[in-house]
Amino acid sequence: MTSRRPAAPGGTRPPLAVVDIGSNSGRMVVVSAAAEAHLAILADARFPLRLVHDQAATGRLGDAAVARVVDAFRAFLALARGTGAGSLVAVATAAVRESSDRAEFVARVRDATGVGLEVLEGDAEARYAFLGAVHGLPVDSGLVVDIGGGSVEICRFRDRRPLRQWTLPLGALRLSEVFLASDPPRAAELGRLREHALEEITRAGLPTLGPGERLVGTGGTLRNLGKVDRARRTYPIERLHGYRLDAHGLDLAVDALASRPLAGRRRVPGLSDDRADSVVGGALCAQVLCHALGADELLLSGRGLREGVALERLGLPLRPAAEVRRSSMEALARRFTAWDANRARLRSALAVALLERLDPEGGPRAREMLDHAAVILDAGRSVDYYARWEHAARVVADSDLYGFSHGEIVLISAILERAGTDRVSLPGYRSVLSAGDRAQVEPLSVILDLADQLSHRLVSERGMRVELRRGSAVLLLPVDVGPLDAQTERRFRRCFDRRLRVEAAPA
Repeated sequence: MTSRRPAAPGGTRPPLAVVDIGSNSGRMVVVSAAAEAHLAILADARFPLRLVHDQAATGRLGDAAVARVVDAFRAFLALARGTGAGSLVAVATAAVRESSDRAEFVARVRDATGVGLEVLEGDAEARYAFLGAVHGLPVDSGLVVDIGGGSVEICRFRDRRPLRQWTLPLGALRLSEVFLASDPPRAAELGRLREHALEEITRAGLPTLGPGERLVGTGGTLRNLGKVDRARRTYPIERLHGYRLDAHGLDLAVDALASRPLAGRRRVPGLSDDRADSVVGGALCAQVLCHALGADELLLSGRGLREGVALERLGLPLRPAAEVRRSSMEALARRFTAWDANRARLRSALAVALLERLDPEGGPRAREMLDHAAVILDAGRSVDYYARWEHAARVVADSDLYGFSHGEIVLISAILERAGTDRVSLPGYRSVLSAGDRAQVEPLSVILDLADQLSHRLVSERGMRVELRRGSAVLLLPVDVGPLDAQTERRFRRCFDRRLRVEAAPA
């Protein structure tokens, strides 16, 4: 039997603000270490800067660029103060890094705002992007690609550790301005851009993906491509973190964007308005990268450089994905007043013990997902006791859980809702689940319902036994708990082809 030990509440460290002055935009995130392996997002902000315009035109970042960055910092500093950030870290990437007056630019920003900008070299930028992107994804080895406005950062990793980094001058805004003069772009322009991107990738000697490796994508360009793809589908999860953009979906998104003039691109569902003038260059680069690296899909991350900086500055190491999942689920549960750690532990222990006896071939993944469902259930009680199953399912589907695939999130949500209502209302959920996962929803939901009832009648899972007799499953309990819900007994028989009997074990 396995059990769960809820993590201690987050420490007393004040929140941290991280600012990224990028080639296309300036962004800030305020985070706190809510648990040992979980970053909680408290606030964020984004301002268009288009520094690559200035840098590409003159090689310098002059007065206008300084003014835009200073204005952005005024808002960033106010937001950091308002959210109680104890410190602020600011970094700058390709446009500042490649500018001939970068030292003067950094000094002028510091004089105007009091903030010291750390200019990241390409390897450091790629490493931070890796840390942020991979921390919250169930992936162990592969390549992380971050398509920014001025450059592309790539990091190869194995066993969740970085091995090597590359920086290529293939940023979305840079490519669009250099190669795409027509509106919409001409076929010859698109071809030249693809040829140039492939030449840079080949010259860099990027490795192709090996067996079991994944291509992880981060940055605004790739996330917007994911939004465009998702907008054409019926899909059960709103968040992009963990979304799988396959090669076919990427091709459709590229065709939809590259064939339209700027005004038409602004109307493409899922695309942010301020990405319309740069997204085609970045989309073509992503297409060439996927083909060159042998990737049939991109696993998108909603986190990247800023979160990577935060993880390092807060001293949080990159944990195994299972630990990230556990910390993230418990951090979510603690937001709800009706959640009780002891009750969650008991329900989880009962559920896992029942599963191991009733479906011993279910496997470790089924046990873990059932465990998570048992832990988070009481979040639904904080909303409405009588609709707790549906509310808990919706909380899981809509929340900022990390370390999970979308398939795992949908599976947990489906188990929760099915346990209480004999249905699942998430739109399109079947398309996200494998055939094996779909087959597990019913037995896992029946076990969760049974464990929940027992958790309100027992003080411990110790002493419970399950005996499988001819045509029956007998729960032998240390105390008399009376009859269980009749609907649960009917569902149990339909699912496990056995009658359910509950008896007090002989003393």
